[in-house]
Amino acid sequence: MSTGPSRRCASRARGRRTPAALATNLGSPKTRRARRTVSLGAQLVPVLRDVVAGRKADELVFTTATGARIAQARFWDRVWHPAVVAADLRKTPRVHDLRHTHASMCIAAGTDLLQLQHRLGHESLKTTGDTYGHLMPDALAAQARIATTMLGDALPQLEG
Repeated sequence: MSTGPSRRCASRARGRRTPAALATNLGSPKTRRARRTVSLGAQLVPVLRDVVAGRKADELVFTTATGARIAQARFWDRVWHPAVVAADLRKTPRVHDLRHTHASMCIAAGTDLLQLQHRLGHESLKTTGDTYGHLMPDALAAQARIATTMLGDALPQLEG
């Protein structure tokens, strides 16, 4: 779910925020691959099924109590920032940082970059690798161990 531009990064006119700067345009995804099916955990499916019951396919999933679009600035002020303060975090993460946290957790659980590219909707594997490749420092060593195991006794024994 996109909540629009970061409140801190909203355009400014003469140093003041304008209503247009805080507006969110909901449009097509940035890339062709961004339009995708994302798998969900089994425990989340019934919860979301109840949330979307009776809604059309093109309606928003997460809305205000009155069914309106959630305004990013209000969400930040009323929900996100108070939750960050209550969590007593050293840094103030952005909502978008949840996406990076999810990607990092997927890598830690063994997801390869190609699978992650599809999950995140990146157009290019290069984008995924450039963004998250540093989280896989042991990948080359692991690949070397796999290759050695696969070759087994086929490798000549070197005498020392």
